[in-house]
Amino acid sequence: MCCVEDVVCWNAMIDGYVKYSEMELAKLVFERMVCRDVVSWNTMINGYALVGSIKEAKRLFDEMPERNVVYWNSMLAGYVKCGDVEGAHGIFYKMPRRDVVSWNAMLACYAQSGKSNEAMELFNEMRDLGVKPTEATVVSLSSACGHLGALDQGASLHAYISEHKIGLTTIVGMVDEGRRFLACMSNLYGIDPKVEHYGCVIDLLSRAGLLVEAVELIERMPMEPNSSAWGALLGGCRIHGNIEVGELVGKHLVNIQPHHSAILANSSDADNVSSDDIVSFEGIESREKISESDQSCELIQTAAHVDTFVKEDI
Repeated sequence: MCCVEDVVCWNAMIDGYVKYSEMELAKLVFERMVCRDVVSWNTMINGYALVGSIKEAKRLFDEMPERNVVYWNSMLAGYVKCGDVEGAHGIFYKMPRRDVVSWNAMLACYAQSGKSNEAMELFNEMRDLGVKPTEATVVSLSSACGHLGALDQGASLHAYISEHKIGLTTIVGMVDEGRRFLACMSNLYGIDPKVEHYGCVIDLLSRAGLLVEAVELIERMPMEPNSSAWGALLGGCRIHGNIEVGELVGKHLVNIQPHHSAILANSSDADNVSSDDIVSFEGIESREKISESDQSCELIQTAAHVDTFVKEDI
């Protein structure tokens, strides 16, 4: 027989090894355990995923004596961490039961991998099945809309949020924390914020729809804003359909990287765009990564695809 205290101690040892990526040592401890609980199994699966050993994680998952939705979600999260969209898709649709965590994990996987159309389709399926979205759902979908440049879908998402009164306290909290950390970096910790730190807060403000505040922060930066900072603001403009600020951002990006080309239109109606209304730029770095448990400084990602503010093919 095992007492709870023993299991907790064994789990703590496994967790310690996992945090230092010592999976062989974690495995030795795990195999010596007489009794294992959900924490034991999930810590090992998460550890293998973190070091990219998804096959080992799947092997362990298959050895489980019983699997509830928590175990399934742990395996799904493993595929998401490894960026294995196909594996995540496979495990998601094999799940005997899914909760909102399962849906959010799959949505985040699509959004982080640039598969925005798939993310929007999954959200529609989620709604059809009556699964109530959470703040994490909205964050992933906002990122997906940003990748697509889907102003109509972004507006539809905003209307859905308002209609169903989905709280955005998590996003608001992240914005407040971002502001606070930026303000106290030099005062409390003696660290001068770099352009990357400003970029994180700009990204948070932009995603939250606080575009004017984001512009003001860029203008107050003690150093020259780079393309990533402007690109973060552009992503917010696309999500929230702010053409006016988006045009301003586009001009700054062209000045910074004149050899790049993509599309920025003065009108949200791509069919009525004239040649005089188009500013070109391409390959702009964007900061578009959010998952349901991410912290504010994890919002940085470089998009490899061509971003367009109105429509990819005009």
